[in-house]
Amino acid sequence: MATRKTTRKASNSRNLDEADLGAPEGQSISVPIFYEAGRSGLKISAGLIDEEFLRDLRGQKADKIYQEMANNSPVIGGALWLIESLLRRVTWEFRPRAGGSDRYVEFFEQCRNDMETSWDEFISETIAMAIHGFLPVELVYKVRRGPKAPEGSLRSEFDDGMIGWRDFATRSPDSRDEWVFDDFGNVIAMIQEVETDPKTRIIPWDKVMNLRLRSRKNSPEGLSILRHAYMPYFFWKKLQQVEAIGIERSLAGYPKFTAPAEAFAQDSPNNWLVERMRQWAQQVRQHELAGMVVPSSQGPNGETGWGFELISASGASKAESDPVIQRYRSDQAIALMSQFMLLGQQGVGSFSLSSDQSSTLAMALGAWLDSICENVNNKAVRQLGELNRLDMQDLPELTHSDIEKPDIAKTASALQQLVTAGAIIPTTADEEQLRQLLELPAASEGEPMAPEMPTGDPGGQIGLFP
Repeated sequence: MATRKTTRKASNSRNLDEADLGAPEGQSISVPIFYEAGRSGLKISAGLIDEEFLRDLRGQKADKIYQEMANNSPVIGGALWLIESLLRRVTWEFRPRAGGSDRYVEFFEQCRNDMETSWDEFISETIAMAIHGFLPVELVYKVRRGPKAPEGSLRSEFDDGMIGWRDFATRSPDSRDEWVFDDFGNVIAMIQEVETDPKTRIIPWDKVMNLRLRSRKNSPEGLSILRHAYMPYFFWKKLQQVEAIGIERSLAGYPKFTAPAEAFAQDSPNNWLVERMRQWAQQVRQHELAGMVVPSSQGPNGETGWGFELISASGASKAESDPVIQRYRSDQAIALMSQFMLLGQQGVGSFSLSSDQSSTLAMALGAWLDSICENVNNKAVRQLGELNRLDMQDLPELTHSDIEKPDIAKTASALQQLVTAGAIIPTTADEEQLRQLLELPAASEGEPMAPEMPTGDPGGQIGLFP
């Protein structure tokens, strides 16, 4: 067996010699080239990922916090809805691979549109990948026995006996209880616990297509895009609460009761009334239970009495706290690359700046779509091809359209200048591409209608195509 030889000197800090590393004295360390000598460095504790240094963002605690952020923050919720809407606008189709045949394209398109969960719904579910950082998708198959087949594992719009996708069944990220790893640190199963399901379920990893937004140390959980928005959200949430309490105190005042000094003694017959007044002071407020009961001051003749008054708050006004709240609000948008949504709200911003920032988001989402295509092609397409014993060299690949459509006016102007300069000679393929860009129907067969050329255009230089 071929081996790769490496020599390591003894470490003084750990007192290791070559014998400790499995090599005889005086010989180098030999590791087979097909064997993994190292590990990814992923920290695993009792089947759980232990990479996050903030305890509140570990495991199921993180799931609850990220879900709270998605539901409670208008900035994060709006950005996630924007992302989901952009993803659902994209068109998907199978195409032949480079150098491959197109004989399986129609079959895979049939399978994609013949699942129990529609493709559009599946794409909508992938927003969980942004919230939690990953989305396990269980690949479920069926034998295509026609629409009248009695069982779901046989029911299909087609009746050719081939194996197709029954469903891309998403498994909620917050339902994972723990991971099962092999000796090399690779995931071999996910243990699932659902609050309303008394049964513990084990999902083998060869049935799972795990979508991850970003990969770190080959962790199955990836990294949520909300992780960078956590600190701005945390302070924004606290300041919102402080601001609301401050406004309430400014409007309602701070309740204060006065009572004779002797009533505060434990053996005073009026002590019960002091305790009742404390309760009244708390009930004056509808939000925070706050108030105080203090001994009354002596009058001109030395007497003390009972009393009640509202003390106005003397803290910072809303105008002073608002810029800080707006800053943390903006930081949440920046973390999700959607700061263009806030342009104009503070009286600043321009259309060109908004266009540039939205293009940056579209470019990032393009990488997201590429990741979905890569996972489907590498796992779902290959598995389906193997089950049907197809020629693996001719398997098609899933592709997607662009998030943003190019500027038609700029494209037409640039193309016209290139044609006029003779840098491009228009062809029918160019016309088909332009028709797709303009969302026009395909050119019909037969003699096209020739438009009248305007005067002053010798040679027909205004038109792009002859």
